[in-house]
Amino acid sequence: MPPVPDSNPTILVHIGIADAFSQEERTIAGAAIDRLQTLVPTTRLILVSTSTHQPPAAPIWFQIVRDVTASEDLIKPVLEVAFGMLHSASSADGLQALLKKAVAPVTALGYTAALFHGFATGRSEHGAHHEVTDGDAEIVCIQLAALERFNRKLSEKRADNDYFIARCNVPIAATAANPTPAAPVAEPPGLTRLHAIGAAADHFAMVYQTRWQQLVLATTNQLASLYPRNPIGRLIGLCGLLLPVSLILCGIISALGYAIFTELSLGCQKPDFFLGTMCMSPLWKHWVGPTAFLLFYLLSLAWAWCRYAAAKADRVENQHQDYRLLAECLRVQYVLGVIGEPDCVHAYLPTVEHAEAGWVRQAILSLEHGRRLQSAAPSLSEPERLSTQTSARIHRARQDFIEAQASYHADKLIVRRERAVAVLNWLSSLGMRLFLIILAVLVVQVALEVLTEIHFLSEIAHHVLIILQIVSLAFWGSMHKVADLFGLEQEIQRGKLVLHALRHVETEPAGSKERLLHALRVFTVDQAAWHALQRAKPIEAATGA
Repeated sequence: MPPVPDSNPTILVHIGIADAFSQEERTIAGAAIDRLQTLVPTTRLILVSTSTHQPPAAPIWFQIVRDVTASEDLIKPVLEVAFGMLHSASSADGLQALLKKAVAPVTALGYTAALFHGFATGRSEHGAHHEVTDGDAEIVCIQLAALERFNRKLSEKRADNDYFIARCNVPIAATAANPTPAAPVAEPPGLTRLHAIGAAADHFAMVYQTRWQQLVLATTNQLASLYPRNPIGRLIGLCGLLLPVSLILCGIISALGYAIFTELSLGCQKPDFFLGTMCMSPLWKHWVGPTAFLLFYLLSLAWAWCRYAAAKADRVENQHQDYRLLAECLRVQYVLGVIGEPDCVHAYLPTVEHAEAGWVRQAILSLEHGRRLQSAAPSLSEPERLSTQTSARIHRARQDFIEAQASYHADKLIVRRERAVAVLNWLSSLGMRLFLIILAVLVVQVALEVLTEIHFLSEIAHHVLIILQIVSLAFWGSMHKVADLFGLEQEIQRGKLVLHALRHVETEPAGSKERLLHALRVFTVDQAAWHALQRAKPIEAATGA
């Protein structure tokens, strides 16, 4: 199998078919794969032969089998698709239809219709259950669609940035914090392509993370930036964060609309201090209250749902999570390649994952396979000025990865999230204080009415206080929901655990890589755990309930 050139910007998919299949059956399978290829034009599908007596020549995304075997493993070694879904016209159309459905763009209206159809029929989401006769066909199609989206982004924009990891053959400028930077070392063949794809995944992850967090409320950095300000400055900054249409703002407006409808729709029984006789008029009681206020609530609720459904249809959160896991795994794989370690980061990942995110694991295997093919092929030697000694490689890897990640975790990840949590707690306390103040006013009003029959609040003023109380409670709950959705407390603890493992490497003698490998494993497992946690906590709709 020829090596994959560095210029190839996409990730390949190898599909296995056993030697036991006849040549005619292989031809039929090849034709079926060609039909699938038209649905994923950016992703190259390659049919390879597999044997039970020796490992496959390339990592297999899925295996074509005669009969799907039942497996008790949480993660099957290889996904299986029955040959019957390929060789007959109806089955081939069925497999093709699954992939066509998976790659088709989803609109907010389409997502809403599918959701309500699921409610009506009682069917589970995609990937939750699959008939044994169909094998893993649906999961395979979902994973291929996810890979096609990523490959399309790679082909359209070769994104690189300075946040991924420094290339080992590029000199590092001396700084006050690092007066003696490590010397450049030769970059092993194949790492150029791996670095480019990892940097692109890192870029796309940041793009979708920003979209996701701003959809909820604001980014962690924006929240943390309010921390040094005084209370007035924080409130002004909060108004700036609330100006974009976030789910939290939609939820608060929906709660306001619901409270106004329930409290003011019936008007008042006697002239009010603020509204006079307006709230007693038939226009108010028959049109303004029941119609206008209800319409305001329904429109605010529909506004919130449209924002939510559009994000779910575009898979904003899932793309952020998958691209982040892919980027961090490729960051670790780059370090393993620099120090000449034969391990694949795939071995560091836990054995349980979200089925639809399995494409990340397969993409890592495919990229590492391509890198090893390039390493085995003859290539031009690097300039002799670049050191090839193992100790120099380890020293450079420790500086590029360990020191950089330790600095990031200590100065940015942990501190930013602690400040964001402090700001959210302060904001939620404002909502609770307003709620308690209004509650105290209502208690005093009731006590005076019972003891002295004095009414110091008009009927409309009483309703307005109830509305403010409901909105303040919604604001308090919304700030807690932001911290919960972002998982800030968990990320702080994660950051401290990873930082401990990274700092532990710095005490190891130079040239030794035992603790370095341990830190890489801890880092990867932490990222996989974060991915699983975020996958289990999707964006929730703002209902205003």
